Amino acid sequence: MRVVVLMEAAFQIFASNLVAAGKHVGIEMIPFIVPNDKVTKSLQDKFESFMSKNQSDTVLVINDFKNKNEYFLKESFFGKYKCYLWFWDSMHRIELRQDRLYKYKKVSSFEIDDVEYAKSTFGIDIDYIPLVAGESFCLNPVESNKNRSIDISFIGLVPKNSYRLQLLNRLAIHCKEKGYNLKLYGHFWHWNNWYQRITGKIKFRLRYPVLAQYVENRFIQPEEAVEIYRNTKVNLNIHIKEHKSYNCRTFEVIGNNNFLLSSEQEEANLKLVSGIHFATYKTDDEFIRKIDYYMQHGDERNRIASTGGEQVRSIYKMEHFIKQVFE
Repeated sequence: MRVVVLMEAAFQIFASNLVAAGKHVGIEMIPFIVPNDKVTKSLQDKFESFMSKNQSDTVLVINDFKNKNEYFLKESFFGKYKCYLWFWDSMHRIELRQDRLYKYKKVSSFEIDDVEYAKSTFGIDIDYIPLVAGESFCLNPVESNKNRSIDISFIGLVPKNSYRLQLLNRLAIHCKEKGYNLKLYGHFWHWNNWYQRITGKIKFRLRYPVLAQYVENRFIQPEEAVEIYRNTKVNLNIHIKEHKSYNCRTFEVIGNNNFLLSSEQEEANLKLVSGIHFATYKTDDEFIRKIDYYMQHGDERNRIASTGGEQVRSIYKMEHFIKQVFE
């Protein structure tokens, strides 16, 4: 089976792991990357040529993406190709049309709440298929006695005035008081040009003087993320409020025997248990308390990391789920 994976550039960091997962189950996954929010006739024509060149009649669309006026996947494509749709963001956050959803051979989502939402809003049945750990996040499990140089780390998008930003600011102040080695990576301010990089950094430092000391405002490639997780005692996963299920970072962190402290989400029948395979928190105060607890209890932290890693590698690698998208 040969499948062209149609995705925006924002998700291309997952492309190599999709390709690797497909190989394990006999599916050739061929990514076609589209610039974010860009739908043009020339790109659509290029996509058709790409389908023909690769002799594929099957498309997996990651989110039914569009610009302000037009979906990338044209109506005529539904009659020409077998089209499947997998949401890697909540359906609540995407502009969707009922008539288009019915034209896909199958619709899946990484968000458990989307199953009920799709039924009640659009009258369609969809499957919950989690977005789990790619191969590169499970290849080299960490030994429990490894010396990890980073105490606490976070990787992710941190929008202005967001809950993540406020919680990380509180954490930074706490880490300064405790002397923890904190590392924060991701998009904290815009960096599209030199002016944004400089002015954004100045404004951020003025507003968050303590937090700014721990921030590296840059994009982290998957290969570097693997090493950050491996060298961190307590890895953090702070879900955005719109997501109710555990996201891909949950599985990616745990996969190589790394300890994860995550905001508590809906388990959705996952075979991952808080306190056994990873740790969770419900409130901001509990978040701080658990960081202190697991910083002080290294043996328990390492035991949870090892148990969680074994569980993810046995049942939550991407290759275990990729076939379900097409069944």
